[in-house]
Amino acid sequence: MSGWWLALPIGLSALMAFGIYFWAGRHQKREQMVLKTTIHPILGEVRHYRSRWEAISDAPEWGRQITISGDITGDYPLEIHVETLKEIQKRYPAFLADCLVAANEMAKEMGIVLTTKDLCLDSIYLSGDQPGEFSLFYDIPAYEDKIPWGATGQYIDYTLEEFSDNH
Repeated sequence: MSGWWLALPIGLSALMAFGIYFWAGRHQKREQMVLKTTIHPILGEVRHYRSRWEAISDAPEWGRQITISGDITGDYPLEIHVETLKEIQKRYPAFLADCLVAANEMAKEMGIVLTTKDLCLDSIYLSGDQPGEFSLFYDIPAYEDKIPWGATGQYIDYTLEEFSDNH
């Protein structure tokens, strides 16, 4: 008789946990749903999500297929996004060199030395705030055991401001 009151808070806690789990799942599913697809003259097919847009690029300067994304701002990526992307394409070897220096500073603590072949560009995020504000996301498959989530170079005014691993 004295233990029945314990079942009520446990049951309510379980019900609350299930509710939060259900709500988070629905929210995440809505974020991943493509609202529409448009064709952009530079980026090609652009998928519009609730809070961002994405395009896939296989331009030769990237070395492989990558995702390019930005905040949702209307039907198309802003001109500022396109301007920044064109500049990244022109100056990518220099940006890669900047990231390599910063990556080797980070990797020094782990006892590894990285080369440009180790940094595999995975995606580019273009900010809509000002030209030259973007992030380069790298996979580092050769050292996945030490840097499993890859690393990111964050640029402001086309200058590397921060380089960090993605954990």
